[in-house]
Amino acid sequence: MKHKLGFTAGIMNLILGGILFVFAVLFIIMAACCIMMSFSLFFMAAIPAFLVTGFLASVTLIAAAVNIAVGAGAVATSIKGGLPVYVVSIVSLVVDVAMLPVSICGLACGVFLMQDASFLSVFVLIISVLSVAAVIASTVLDIVCLKSRKSEAAQNA
Repeated sequence: MKHKLGFTAGIMNLILGGILFVFAVLFIIMAACCIMMSFSLFFMAAIPAFLVTGFLASVTLIAAAVNIAVGAGAVATSIKGGLPVYVVSIVSLVVDVAMLPVSICGLACGVFLMQDASFLSVFVLIISVLSVAAVIASTVLDIVCLKSRKSEAAQNA
């Protein structure tokens, strides 16, 4: 294994993709609850909440798929000895930066749901904290990986 930093970044992207997939499922459950509430007296508040949670679910699901694909590619190329494509690292960094506000929004939702203290609210809070931490760690690791690749390319030139 030639590029241990790329391998580590790939593993982190795979872990982040799994966390984001669970987070997307939680957003889908919350969106389903909002759409069911729209048939009651909470109609005016439930429709915008459904639209917001539906949007967050779709963004999180897309980010999970991208992180899993990027992580698998980074792990495969680091094991085979090749360098991961520079564009893939940039895409991973952009997706991670875009997921930070979504994860913080989920964290705020988890904190708000803790008034209820049910199993789902505790699970949303735990997954959102894990998501925020994993997004920050993956972003830092991607930046370090890009910087080391730039310095490695400058030394080889």
